[in-house]
Amino acid sequence: MLFGILPVMALISSCSHDDEPGKWQNTEPSPYRRIDLPASTRAAADANAGFAFKLFNEIASVNSSDNVVCSPFSVFTVLSMLANGDNGESRDEILRLLGYPEGADGISGLNQYCHTLLTELPDADRSTKCDFVNSIWIKSGYGQSFKPEFKEKCNDFFYAPAFVLPDDGTAYKVVNKWVSDKTDGRLSDMLSDADGFDMALVNVSLFKGKWISPFDPSMTSSAVFHNVDGSESDAMFMHSKGKSCSYHESENLRGVSLGIGNGNFSLMLIRTDSGLPVSLDLVKWNELVQESRLACVTMSVPRFISEFKKDILDQLMDLGLTRVVDDEQGLKDIVEQNDAYLSFVRHGAKFEMNETGVEAVAATIGGMMSSGVPEIELSVDIDFDVPFTYVIRETSTNTILFIGNISKLP
Repeated sequence: MLFGILPVMALISSCSHDDEPGKWQNTEPSPYRRIDLPASTRAAADANAGFAFKLFNEIASVNSSDNVVCSPFSVFTVLSMLANGDNGESRDEILRLLGYPEGADGISGLNQYCHTLLTELPDADRSTKCDFVNSIWIKSGYGQSFKPEFKEKCNDFFYAPAFVLPDDGTAYKVVNKWVSDKTDGRLSDMLSDADGFDMALVNVSLFKGKWISPFDPSMTSSAVFHNVDGSESDAMFMHSKGKSCSYHESENLRGVSLGIGNGNFSLMLIRTDSGLPVSLDLVKWNELVQESRLACVTMSVPRFISEFKKDILDQLMDLGLTRVVDDEQGLKDIVEQNDAYLSFVRHGAKFEMNETGVEAVAATIGGMMSSGVPEIELSVDIDFDVPFTYVIRETSTNTILFIGNISKLP
């Protein structure tokens, strides 16, 4: 029960737009800072939370007897980038799923909201590591290239540089290495050679923070956890007596918020009075947040590590994505030569909670295929076994950087 819902709350805040060396070595929390959203994007926070619970509930319903951890914000970000890849109904389909109005105003508000979070949240607490890295990828074969406007929006709003993938069957290895590098090896082998794709939008989210009031390791002891299937497991439980924290109560739900760092981030633990699994939606969540009182809490909670990895495209389709996965309708504004459509959304996450604090990492890879490839009519055989010239140039400006020739070989 706890394993299912805890990580969602923590990972909603997992973001940063850079990985500046030494930035997170400061162990002293910075002063609490309120992040003010413009009026045009304030409603986006509710839209984000609404999508978070819809996505989590959909994934959890398919994995009802397993622990589930996901980063709705990671998936939200990849879908937001994807929404910029169309100028019509496919764009609006994504906007509806994310809780935004259709049309130009909707995509503008979505982009501004994401940009605000990526700009503001990384600096909310200098003692809390909050990294968020995006990228877009395209195979070099068939002369494919991203449309300049799409590439520009991904870079300007999402800090997502564009990379070229090899077209020799190793593209999945290149993306896997990028994700592994960005997560310090915590998430690896996200894709396999069975995952065919021509393009990919990738997000990596990391979060690491220390409790404002840590648990005393000497009080950690073994106790029984009652599993959802009625069985019991021995687990190591952390204990606290008289911990000052926010207490939340609404109908059959009770929750405790544990402060992290300077208080800009927190983790809410939620359970039912009956001991049955927790079921949350935006309305119940808002009620819990609003029903908050400072309390002196005695509590116990297991320390744990939870991992999850799955293609969640079916769950997103159940939530309303249909056009963007259709090879005839698809997305019109991503690549120059043809249309694109979504072929998979691979999501992985790992969450750890202990006496010191929490650590979470997630990655989302939206793989796309081209709806058609240029027909190749010309076949050529060429051997450079005679003197030849070579040139290195920048293709957008045709600036020549290097030029040389080979007249003879040793």
